[in-house]
Amino acid sequence: MTSEQRTVLSPVVGREEFQDLALLSGWQLHTVVQPDESRPYEEIWTADYGTSSAHYVEDYLLGVASVVTMGDRAAELAEFVAQNLSTLTQAEVLVWVYAVVDDPGQRVQALGYLAAVAPPQAADAFLAVLEDALHASQPEVRQAALYACVYLSWPEVVPLVEAVHNGDPDETTRFNAAQVLEAIRRHQNPAS
Repeated sequence: MTSEQRTVLSPVVGREEFQDLALLSGWQLHTVVQPDESRPYEEIWTADYGTSSAHYVEDYLLGVASVVTMGDRAAELAEFVAQNLSTLTQAEVLVWVYAVVDDPGQRVQALGYLAAVAPPQAADAFLAVLEDALHASQPEVRQAALYACVYLSWPEVVPLVEAVHNGDPDETTRFNAAQVLEAIRRHQNPAS
């Protein structure tokens, strides 16, 4: 059965560490996709004669590196990556976000990771973090929270983003909130 799993790498793990693991595992580098405005940097490594693959992805908008495993052994490959490289779980990222609440730079980085590890459906703990960040005193934190909202595109974030659009003290943040609302609505209604 073919499946797909995403493993988020911790900030201390980069391209070289993943490449070392892939080479030691006997995986074959199939393709390197250079980043542009519409796609992140990606390395596609194949295993099992091409029936499974590990995609190393550097999402420059989130500031997060992750590994997406696909194919017959996606779960097994994801577990192998998690056992051999430093990764982050949902719980670890939630703790991190609260631990750096007084450091805007770290909070911005943590919000990127929050979006990356979030479940496909809205979860109360994640919504609470986003709501808190959208009310932060620093505009860069509010901007990062807006980007996390558009990345997730959960219907439950729409009222939070609307509140920013209607009441944020910063004009740029209000404008960006309008853009985020438009993007979320396009995502939710692709035919429109």
